[in-house]
Amino acid sequence: MSLEEKTKSLASGIWDLYKSTFKDTEYNDINKCCLSIKEDAKDLFVNNFNTRYLYVLKMYMKEDTIELDRHKVAAIAVIELVLSEALDGVSLEIDGDEKDIRIHRYLLASQTGFRFLLHQLNKKLVDFCLAPLDEFHSPEIFTCPENNYLHVFARNLHFVSKRAGCDDRFVTSLNELDLAEKLYLLEYITLLKNNISPTILVTVPTE
Repeated sequence: MSLEEKTKSLASGIWDLYKSTFKDTEYNDINKCCLSIKEDAKDLFVNNFNTRYLYVLKMYMKEDTIELDRHKVAAIAVIELVLSEALDGVSLEIDGDEKDIRIHRYLLASQTGFRFLLHQLNKKLVDFCLAPLDEFHSPEIFTCPENNYLHVFARNLHFVSKRAGCDDRFVTSLNELDLAEKLYLLEYITLLKNNISPTILVTVPTE
């Protein structure tokens, strides 16, 4: 299987995770019947995920790197799910406050990226005979205690992309390396909170 075939297969799996995440998600401020996933957006997502993956691999990685790590994959997934505009719906006015469908696009894309990263992390932990984790340990948001880190993460993506105003999809404020760093730190904090040394993941598990 070629690298492109592997990458598109990976993207297809992430798309399935995106749909299952949508089914599992509760929206407290919008009627879920007003939201849907556009199936015809899958090909756009898969192709653009593949293009960005190969771009990052070629532009930023060492020549002997054969694949991207889970943090960069999750970051690319978040960005391309957002840009695909796969989550369709309408803006609703609830209690006098308009809830923009775009906010939910960022939230669902971020949830999917978090889920993918946690799944990949757990596969590594199991390789080392460690128990898988149920969730990430998110930093506490002291200034907005009603929000969790996922919501802040998604909201910031929304604000940054609105500010970008750039036509070039590779020169945008939605930067996959910046997102990958945030996801790496989220994973790092989670491992420490669970008394797991993050350095164990860069070693080779014993048989």
